[in-house]
Amino acid sequence: MLVLLAGVIVGVLAVPGGNGTGPGGNRQANGPGASGARGSKTTRPKPARPAPPPGVRARLLAWRLPVAVSRAVVLAGPGTNLVVAGGLTRSGASGNGAFLLSSTTGTIHLVAGLVTAVHDASGAILGGQDVIFGGEGTAASSMVQVFKAPSGAPVPASSVPLATATAALPQPRTGSTTVTIGAATYVIGGSDGTAADREVL
Repeated sequence: MLVLLAGVIVGVLAVPGGNGTGPGGNRQANGPGASGARGSKTTRPKPARPAPPPGVRARLLAWRLPVAVSRAVVLAGPGTNLVVAGGLTRSGASGNGAFLLSSTTGTIHLVAGLVTAVHDASGAILGGQDVIFGGEGTAASSMVQVFKAPSGAPVPASSVPLATATAALPQPRTGSTTVTIGAATYVIGGSDGTAADREVL
C-alpha cells in the first residue's frame, strides 16, 4: 500500500516538468518568446544603411593648356569655369597671373595679375574674393594675395586688375593645403622652405 502511494506521488510530481502539459508546461508555452498571442516575438527594424557616395570617373579632355604648368592654385570659378593662379612653368619660372579657364572648351584668359609670381601656394574663395596664401617664387613667401573673383566675362588686357597684398602669414609657407569649412578657412601643412610647419592657421 505504501509502495503504491509513493509511486502515485512521484508520478504526479514528475508530470509538470516532463511533457509540458501540466501547469508548468502551459506557463512555459505562453511565456515570453513563445508563438502565442501574449508572447509573440517583436522584431526590431534593421537600421537603414547609408547610401554609398556617387561614383567618380576621371577622363582626359580633348583640349590642353596653352602652356605646361604644374603646382598652380586651382579654384572654382563661375559655372563650369576654373581659376588657375600662379604655378611652375616648364622652364622653371613661377607664374604671375590668374587665368579663367573653361573646363568645357579649354579657352583661357587673364583675369588678374599677381603681386608676386608664385607656385606651391594654396588658395580659397572668401567673401567673393580669391585669396592666395604664401607659395614660393625665389624663396618661400608669407604674402597673402587677394583679387576679386571673376564673373566669367572677358576682361580687356588694359583693364586686368592687379591683386593686392593683405596681412601676411606669421611666417613664410609653401606647399600648404587650404580647407574651408563653413565660415572658417584653415591653412594646413607646408614648410618655410626648409622645415615642415606644424601650425594650423
